[in-house]
Amino acid sequence: MREVRMAGEELTAESSRLRAAWMRYDSRLLDGYLVRDVEDPRINLQSILSRSFLIDAIWPDEFTALIREEFRFSICLNFILKALKTRCPQVNRQSILNALADGRQTCGDVRIPSYLRHAFELTSRDSQGLPDYISQALVGPVSDENVWLPDCALSAFEQIWHSVLRHREASRISVLEPGCGSANDYRCLYSFGVARFLEYTGLDICDKNIANARRRFGSVDFRIEDFLATGAENKSYDFLFVHDLFEHLSGAAIELALSHIARVTRKQACLSFFNMADIPEHVIRREGLYHWNRVSMQRIRESLLASARSIDVVHIGAFLRDNYGCTDYHNNGAYTLIVSFDTD
Repeated sequence: MREVRMAGEELTAESSRLRAAWMRYDSRLLDGYLVRDVEDPRINLQSILSRSFLIDAIWPDEFTALIREEFRFSICLNFILKALKTRCPQVNRQSILNALADGRQTCGDVRIPSYLRHAFELTSRDSQGLPDYISQALVGPVSDENVWLPDCALSAFEQIWHSVLRHREASRISVLEPGCGSANDYRCLYSFGVARFLEYTGLDICDKNIANARRRFGSVDFRIEDFLATGAENKSYDFLFVHDLFEHLSGAAIELALSHIARVTRKQACLSFFNMADIPEHVIRREGLYHWNRVSMQRIRESLLASARSIDVVHIGAFLRDNYGCTDYHNNGAYTLIVSFDTD
């Protein structure tokens, strides 16, 4: 692990800026932040990966086929969302549905990708017991023109997982989520039926986020806590997952956060990044109260190697291209790292 010490004054100042950056927003805005459109945890691929990471930790390899279908669901609904948001007169919900039903490869000027056509054929004939979520997305009711996808489609796999896990029993695993926001991802852990198998702790530096989270889930362990200064004991959590944290930290704070992850996690950590690249060094950009970095995959991996048993690097765009023929993922900087630690 690289040098991780930060002077007390430096750490305090950075944490104060981070807290101020979030506290300036209205609580209602924070409650709806990162849970809509492409960031909706029901269709956001990296949120699905985090849930799958926990599900696979509880029932190793048992739900691989269903998880893969949920990945397909994610890219299909994200394509429909993107197509509708163009507001092209020739591209609307009915015209996309007609193009799929007719087997056409285009709708107006929009190419219908092969993965969407395949999923439409798969779900419309109910060959694997999957709901027809594409038709639901294209004919289901929406509340107004600014709601692009109906809830019945967005919640398709939420209902599947809830049903699959309803009568399951398993030992609980301890899980830490730094930067949990207003229970952004925990909402789906709960509604999908995963949360009852977790001894979950969520940390956030913003009082308003934690107030929102506690209002939704009063009995869950949500804490106002700066992960950079966490006092959690060594190897105190079986698993850890985190989204979109490192892009907003200084270089020294990135190393400090990684050192805490390695210290407090006993088995595995799932680290999601929205602006990462395969470059030798971080591009650190200070903007206002916090940072907006391009994070180096090589540097993160190197920093973790000293304490990790293995690191699986998933470039989301490449993963979707290789496994589903999807070449239009909206964020080329999205990466997820699965870090396994020695448990001795």
